[in-house]
Amino acid sequence: MTDLKMAGLQKKLLQQKNSRVTIKEESIQRAFFDWVRIAKKNDSRLELIFHPPNGGNRNIVTAVRLKSLGVIKGVPDVMMPVSNNVNSGLAIEFKRPNGAKATPEQVNFMRLLSEQGWLVAIHTDAAEAVKEVQNYLQNATLAQNNFV
Repeated sequence: MTDLKMAGLQKKLLQQKNSRVTIKEESIQRAFFDWVRIAKKNDSRLELIFHPPNGGNRNIVTAVRLKSLGVIKGVPDVMMPVSNNVNSGLAIEFKRPNGAKATPEQVNFMRLLSEQGWLVAIHTDAAEAVKEVQNYLQNATLAQNNFV
C-alpha cells in the first residue's frame, strides 16, 4: 500500500472519529472495509475478513427465503476466521457512537463465539476497529470480549 493511499485513509478515519454529525453504523463499516481493501494487498490473512449479510431491512418474502438458507439473528458485522495463536478468530460488531447497545441475540451469538475461542469486540469507529485487527494479527488484543 502506498504511503499516500494510507495517509488519505488515515485522514478519512480521523475525520470520521472527530465528526460531530451522527454517524451511521454503515458509514463506520464502509470506512473500515476501505482500509481492509487497501491493507489486504500487504497481508493475505485479510482476504478472509468479510461481512455476513445478516442485517438490513428486507421484505417478508426475502426474509423468509434467507432464513431458510441459514441466516440467523445476532451474527456480528465482521468475521475474520483467522487464528492468531491465541484466538480462533476475530468478530467485530459496529455500533453508532451514540450509545447503541447490542441486541440480546447479538450478545448471545458473541458469547457463543467467545466460548469457541474467538475474540469478540464492539467498536464505534473504524479507526479503533482497524487497530483491533492490526493488534489481533500481531497476537495482541485491545478488547477482552467486550460485548457484555
